[in-house]
Amino acid sequence: MEGENINKPNETSKINPSTAIIIAGVIIALAVLVASGSFKRVSAPAPLPSAGEVDALKNIRPVTAKDHLLGDLKKAEVILVEFSDLQCPFCQRFHPTLTQIVSDYGGRVAWAYRHFPLESIHTYAFKEAEATECAASLGGNEVFWQYVDAIFDPGFNTQNIDSELISAATALGLSESEFKKCLGSGQFKEKIKADAAEAQAAGATGTPFAIIFNKAGKQDKILGAESLTAVKAKIDVLLK
Repeated sequence: MEGENINKPNETSKINPSTAIIIAGVIIALAVLVASGSFKRVSAPAPLPSAGEVDALKNIRPVTAKDHLLGDLKKAEVILVEFSDLQCPFCQRFHPTLTQIVSDYGGRVAWAYRHFPLESIHTYAFKEAEATECAASLGGNEVFWQYVDAIFDPGFNTQNIDSELISAATALGLSESEFKKCLGSGQFKEKIKADAAEAQAAGATGTPFAIIFNKAGKQDKILGAESLTAVKAKIDVLLK
């Protein structure tokens, strides 16, 4: 699935002839030791569980009215918890998909947004996450979603990140001075870090990553920017 991964693959390196001869000699020596019984075989450690094997619901906090919610949590039959990075192009592409999901299911699906900024590859993702929290604290849940939409807008310019974040806030009617004060305070750093740690505990290795579950506790995951059709298929199973 398309998405941003925490670990970028390393470039392949070439081995020079002298190094190849040394490696070949080591391999031959090891083969002799194994054949003579002088080398004890050691079992490989069990692999870590993949994202699909982790019981995600046991590793995330319950969804409550304190979350950033789109949809009616009390009426919804399926809850979707997304962990997203605001500088991730795949998250940007996936955002309208989830918006349409909530709309198409007419109240049967609620969407909770949580943060997973990949700081190693996205310079501004953490600051953008802080900005959305400031928008929410000053304007409420509706303004939070409008602010996220503004950051994901193709016209948002990260080359002028500070001015862009402030402009997005004031365009939504927020006080410039109060917004600047909040953004400079760092008051939401621990909240964002806790969201990111939760995402990894739930099996996320990149963004976007989402957990979907029904009230009976049956669950599934979305790994990457899956298509509208693919997401609906997973939700339909949980609605049965």
